[in-house]
Amino acid sequence: MKPRQPATRAAFTLVELLVVVAIIGLLLALLFPAVMSTRATARNTKCKNNLRQIGLGIANFTNAHNGDFPQTYHAGTDEDSWIYTIAPYLEGVDKMRICPEDRKGDERLDHHGTSYVINGYISLPLLDSRRNINDLDATTRTITVFEGSDMRDP
Repeated sequence: MKPRQPATRAAFTLVELLVVVAIIGLLLALLFPAVMSTRATARNTKCKNNLRQIGLGIANFTNAHNGDFPQTYHAGTDEDSWIYTIAPYLEGVDKMRICPEDRKGDERLDHHGTSYVINGYISLPLLDSRRNINDLDATTRTITVFEGSDMRDP
């Protein structure tokens, strides 16, 4: 008589299953920070692209207005923010006026504000200001728009 062959097993043991789950958990723990870092980099890149598009909109505005920069509403002449003054020179101003990294972005949307600030040196009628692009000594070294602080009022 032949010895009886043991039955082949068709399932994982509990230990093998726990090892597989632990390995998958470890891989996800290593992958999660990389994904979050990639998302933050993408939001940062979108913010920089918004600034670039706004800069091009200001350049087009100055070309159409004999070199004059748009005034900010702080000057008392415009009812809207400067971002709406250059809106005809931008495509989708509502999409680009808020930086994805801005913590108060939703509040700024509600108040028709923007995450970006225009340089008062070129937008306010002050004593030493340069309201015309032709009055600037070096246009490549003049900051026209920058990202505002999260602490400023929406």
